[in-house]
Amino acid sequence: AIMVHGRSFEQGHSGDIDLDMIRQVKKGFPGLVLANGGITSPQQAVSMNQSTGVDGVGIARGSWGAPWIFIQSRELLETGKVTDVTTAELTKDIRRHAELLHEHKGAHGLIEFRKHFAHFISGRPGAARLRARAVQVTTLEDIDLLLKELAG
Repeated sequence: AIMVHGRSFEQGHSGDIDLDMIRQVKKGFPGLVLANGGITSPQQAVSMNQSTGVDGVGIARGSWGAPWIFIQSRELLETGKVTDVTTAELTKDIRRHAELLHEHKGAHGLIEFRKHFAHFISGRPGAARLRARAVQVTTLEDIDLLLKELAG
């Protein structure tokens, strides 16, 4: 198997994905070919898969703050629709993530969690205000207050 990132080294994580290059690798490589690069939604995952003919896709940075992208991508591929994540599901996932980091890393885990919280709430109403408070959390209770505010 081989995973092909659809951008050059110079492009890094920006710029257009070279879909034709991925198609060429798929045609010429006898094993499994996975495409990667710029996938931040289930729609992009399915589009990448269908437009290149690859055996699968790799999702990396697109899963930051959206771990359900994997389930949603499969759902879209299989059913043609995507179930949105509810605020209740989001807050439950955020809380569980914080708990696990706290269990495994203690107080430092909550400091590490600050960046994850920022990814989870990106693009949501009030995100900037919540991020400003999130960089100060030190306890699970602090996180609970943020989640209560996020839930409205």
